[in-house]
Amino acid sequence: MAEAHLEDENTRVRALRDRLENTILSTIPNTIRTGAKEPRLPNTSNIAFESVEAEAILHQLDQLGICVSSGSACTTGSLDPSHVLTAMGMKPARARGCVRISLGITTRTKKSITC
Repeated sequence: MAEAHLEDENTRVRALRDRLENTILSTIPNTIRTGAKEPRLPNTSNIAFESVEAEAILHQLDQLGICVSSGSACTTGSLDPSHVLTAMGMKPARARGCVRISLGITTRTKKSITC
């Protein structure tokens, strides 16, 4: 069943990811998408926030019922900057402000959130 709906689901999730990224990047100053815009997974986004620790963002979003992660998948749970992001040329201070957002089959749009 999953395979039968994979293409449609990837298209839906990719559109949600792009909408989320475009909103964050156009409304929050000094944010950047890490990595290439394409090709990449349709469900994952990593956004760097300048001069903000990712842990603070994670805490605020958790209070709103939104689960995200910091850094890269290779550093989940670590307070050290992601070695993946620093290997990509990102400064450690900026890498500490990266938030990884994963979307999936249960992700739906809701009203706007202002933090």
